[in-house]
Amino acid sequence: MSDWLEQLEREAGRYHDGESRLGDSEEDPRQRQLTRLGNAAWGAGLSALMLGRCDDEALPVAGSLQGADGFPPAVAGAFVGLAAGDREGAAAAIEDVLVSFETRDSFLEDVPVADTVLCLHALAAARWPVAPLRESALLPRASS
Repeated sequence: MSDWLEQLEREAGRYHDGESRLGDSEEDPRQRQLTRLGNAAWGAGLSALMLGRCDDEALPVAGSLQGADGFPPAVAGAFVGLAAGDREGAAAAIEDVLVSFETRDSFLEDVPVADTVLCLHALAAARWPVAPLRESALLPRASS
């Protein structure tokens, strides 16, 4: 089992370190640093949600992802909805994330699964009752 507080502190540290290294250049190193910032913010926010620290710690991190270069807007929207306790907003954004997966040509490790949707849906289900995900070729089939 993970120590979510340790994870949160590590990711927050990575995020702040990345901010200090972010230059003004539009070159490739800046883009790599922006990607690192997005990954660290995502990890910190997920850790805060796993600890049940929604409004006080996850919301500012989630908000930092909105409009961040290279970070998927629908994922940021779902994250903000989860952190803010906005059921309808989170559900709509999770659907948008699923649509973005369904329109892709490539997947992580070439495995066509909407893994981010599964993660976001599980986090929502831990906070409040959620409707089942709609059927999609990129999601597990419902057991019969």
